[in-house]
Amino acid sequence: MSAAVAGLQTNPFPGLRPFREDEEHLFFGRENQIDAMVDKLAETHFLAVIGTSGSGKSSLVNCGLRPALRQGLMARAGTAWRMAQFRPGNDPIGAMARALARDGVLFHEDAAAGLTLAEIIETTLRMSKLGLIDICEQAALDKGVNLLVVVDQFEELFRYRQLGTAGRGGDQRISEEAAAFVNLLLEVGERAVGQIFIVVTMRSDFLGDCTQFPGLAEAINAGQYLVPRMTRDERRAAIEGPIRVGRAEIAPVLLTRLVNDVGDNPDQLSILQHALNRTWARWQDQSGGNGPLDLAHYEAIGTMAHALDQHAEQAYAELGATRQQQICEKLFKALTDKATDPRGVRRPTTLGELRVLTDATAVEVAEVIAVFRDPSRSFLMPPAGEALEAETVIDISHESLMHQMGR
Repeated sequence: MSAAVAGLQTNPFPGLRPFREDEEHLFFGRENQIDAMVDKLAETHFLAVIGTSGSGKSSLVNCGLRPALRQGLMARAGTAWRMAQFRPGNDPIGAMARALARDGVLFHEDAAAGLTLAEIIETTLRMSKLGLIDICEQAALDKGVNLLVVVDQFEELFRYRQLGTAGRGGDQRISEEAAAFVNLLLEVGERAVGQIFIVVTMRSDFLGDCTQFPGLAEAINAGQYLVPRMTRDERRAAIEGPIRVGRAEIAPVLLTRLVNDVGDNPDQLSILQHALNRTWARWQDQSGGNGPLDLAHYEAIGTMAHALDQHAEQAYAELGATRQQQICEKLFKALTDKATDPRGVRRPTTLGELRVLTDATAVEVAEVIAVFRDPSRSFLMPPAGEALEAETVIDISHESLMHQMGR
């Protein structure tokens, strides 16, 4: 392949971030799991996709479940779907309202009485535990149109509830809001409302925390889909498939090494994706896209064992003055919590709050964020190119950063 053609090749591996739905053509190795998820969702209207950190829960929903529903795999539901996906963060009901308010999900944006559509929806959601059902009825969706509500990173809700035990003002309100949010979801599952389906993704080490909310453990027991380990052939397909889509080849010795390195550990999939992303970039840089991806390219980026830490160190080295490095340290400590919960919990935080926590200006914080959310890294979210405002929520792209980033 000529260097000119190679220039057209885009990296087919997302790195640490989950696959997006529009990257379905790059998603391999999970085909056998999708039917089971669709069947469980059809039966219960409440699907809990459970797995270890790094097992690919979000990607499985984005590139497996969602396309499958649009393609009509849930036969009695048809192919007409509206989808709202969000993470609960520190404002779960507000996050749900904003997701439902996106143009074309339930309504088309239309200002009324001085309130935004999100504010109107949030008011309805807060009225009772039937709020989600009520707002869907108000939307008067056409017959045969279904609504899928996806709550990604559901475990964030437990940290939100823990704020209620911090001994500070407003604790009772926080605890009540977390419970109200759960009730909105459970009511859909209990009533099995025809048009509404709920999906949550959650780390398996938080399963025990579900007993904090009455009815949640029972709903998860009924609708649980535990993400299984990928077989050796599935791991091979997940590596080789995207490379072929990217019009490249991989040396057999490297393919075997990668399959062996990822092993049977399901939480290594995100690390694998990052290492493949880096290996592809190294291959393009060194060979101009000629010849196969080979073992030398993989070893040059540190292999799965060290690729993430080395990449993070490169980003850190790009920071200019000591001032930026100090902001960086405070930034990552603000975005992660390994002190109150040794399992490690992501702590999405607005840019405005980060400015206060880092004792820096918004511009200074944004400059540090820009280094770590560069498209070649995607360590921080939202993705590069999205404007950062005071209310923009900043987050690490994956939990593995908490465990693999040595600094």
